[in-house]
Amino acid sequence: MEKISDLKGKSIISADGKSVGRLVDLSIDEVKWRVTSMVVEVEPALAALFGAKKKLLKAPRVKIGVDKVELIGDVVKLHDNLQDLKVELHGV
Repeated sequence: MEKISDLKGKSIISADGKSVGRLVDLSIDEVKWRVTSMVVEVEPALAALFGAKKKLLKAPRVKIGVDKVELIGDVVKLHDNLQDLKVELHGV
């Protein structure tokens, strides 16, 4: 089992091998005590694909459900290809 501190900063990779961004935080359901999603700083070039606005000094952030995770190793690999990936905007 990984610790949260070990996960932060890991690269997020889509099923088709494309870089999505890096993990910066986790969202937790406080009632069920379960991790529900990952907060990911997306690559600036992908911001438009996800409908996120580019920010001047910070990378755009999105939430990706943990149900999209295929495996966690040196990177976090997702089940979905980049074009099929559904995200929720974080901190709009």
